[in-house]
Amino acid sequence: MIESLAIIAGVGEYPVLMAQGARKAGVKKITALAIRGAAERRLKAVVDEWVPIGIGELETARKWCAAHNTYSMAFAGGISATALFTTKFDALSRKLLAELPIKNSHTVFGKLCDVLEETGVKFVPASCFMEAAIPGPGVITKRAPDAREQIDLKLAEKISLVISSVEIGQVVVVKDGAICSVEALEGTNTTIKRGTKVGGKGCVVFKGAKEGHDMRFDIPAFGMKTLKFLHKTGVSVFAFQANRMIFLEQEPVRYYADKWGMSIVSMPCKLAPCPTRP
Repeated sequence: MIESLAIIAGVGEYPVLMAQGARKAGVKKITALAIRGAAERRLKAVVDEWVPIGIGELETARKWCAAHNTYSMAFAGGISATALFTTKFDALSRKLLAELPIKNSHTVFGKLCDVLEETGVKFVPASCFMEAAIPGPGVITKRAPDAREQIDLKLAEKISLVISSVEIGQVVVVKDGAICSVEALEGTNTTIKRGTKVGGKGCVVFKGAKEGHDMRFDIPAFGMKTLKFLHKTGVSVFAFQANRMIFLEQEPVRYYADKWGMSIVSMPCKLAPCPTRP
């Protein structure tokens, strides 16, 4: 087991659960590299050290890593890809972005990992210590998808694997056999809003990740924020790959999904499960 873990902490419960899981597994020192404007203060109570950092302060992060090169590191919590185009960057961040011919989550965060690992730190999969939040296959809600929704889900799953394999996105919205939207840089919620505007109420949404997906970052996650948005936009079913999704705020998600008559499905997947240990 690793002795020291630094969590690059974004939005939500995810970093808290990772810190708690790491502590339970025996990690001796846990540090939060807390993204300003994203990491939540409740994380402070479960880590040993709190280091605020801006998303564009790569040189600051590199210097910290060089001084703590015995650490393992992990990403946890939401960091919007579009923030990369609206934040203030230091010189090293600008240089990194300028050198990338293609800019997407895979290339940007992959390069970030590579730059920081040059200091001696080692990134572990973002699913490490998260086993309690990674569902196996099955219907999570009381309601299962009906016959029409099952057909739509199979199509959405197929298209999701195609678009993720070429780094376009992970989310697909389908209604009555018609592909209403696929995700690009705009993110999950905008994709769903666009798709449901076309398909109306009763759309199904599938979110997946490709084979060979870089598990150091960008593992799909789902919680109350997404559920509320799905309900608001009239989505009837949300599905994801079993053993490959971080499922947050599980009790309230189940309660409100059942209350709203929605179906949530963890679909069997032939791809490798997320690793839960370094």
